[in-house]
Amino acid sequence: MTILLVHSKTKKMIAVKKLESSDCIEGIKVYLSTNDIANHEKDIIHINKEISERLKNTGFSYLDFCDVSAGAIQVRLFHKEISGYCYIYTDLKYDWSNIEEVIDDAVNEFKRCDTSEHLKSYKKFIADGEKYGWD
Repeated sequence: MTILLVHSKTKKMIAVKKLESSDCIEGIKVYLSTNDIANHEKDIIHINKEISERLKNTGFSYLDFCDVSAGAIQVRLFHKEISGYCYIYTDLKYDWSNIEEVIDDAVNEFKRCDTSEHLKSYKKFIADGEKYGWD
């Protein structure tokens, strides 16, 4: 899977990264260390359950967890209308101390961005990146 990381506030591309493999916990993709997976399986399930429930009547498709060495673990949310690209993300501290804040931030940001105008803009951004490159 190739991912495009876009800063949630500035909307500028941060990186494009190819991920080779992932583990799954109850169908949730986790691109994390084996240690994080073992120590935080219940947290991963809790975060997924809460976000999924709170976004069930939106364009939300699924989420994953990814450590892209950017200072935190990204909880990345994907939109039903955008295949293969993260729609929004929020940062989970490496010590997992901000779980409830991550849930609230992810839900609020997704709802804020789940509009036809934002989707149109994001789709154009992706199309341009695919056509002209991500530099």
